[in-house]
This record gives sequence, structure tokens and C-alpha cells, in this order.
Amino acid sequence: MRPFDISNHYALIQKERLEAFSDGIFAISVTLVAANLRAPEVDDAGFNLFNALAGMWQQYFSQVLSFMACARVAPADYSL
Repeated sequence: MRPFDISNHYALIQKERLEAFSDGIFAISVTLVAANLRAPEVDDAGFNLFNALAGMWQQYFSQVLSFMACARVAPADYSL
């Protein structure tokens, strides 16, 4: 049994704190991206819902790209 190494324990705690902080940053960024999603305005019972969604394709495309960027960067955080 080897003695407890306080410097290694301190480094492990610092790494865990950094991981928790970065997890919080990712959670906030994904929440902000999702909070920006808006439903389109449609008239009488959604007859033109498809047309309204098709007209907003740029917004939805940017949302998908934002989620993909977060999904790509998040696993790299744990490889440190």
C-alpha cells in the first residue's frame, strides 16, 4: 500500500472541476440554441404549416449546425 499523494489528489480534483465547468458551458449553449427555436405563424388550423416551415429553412439549418458543432466539440472535452 502506497502513501496518499496529495499533489495527485489535487490535480484530480482540479480536472474534475474543469470537466464540470465545461459541461455547464455546453449545457448552457445547447439550451440557448434550443430556446431560440420558434414556431411559425400559420392561419386556420395549420393549413399552410408545411409552407411556413419551408420558408424558415435557414433558421432551422442554422439550429442544426449549432447542435452539430456542440456535439462535435463535447467529446473532445473528455479526451484531455
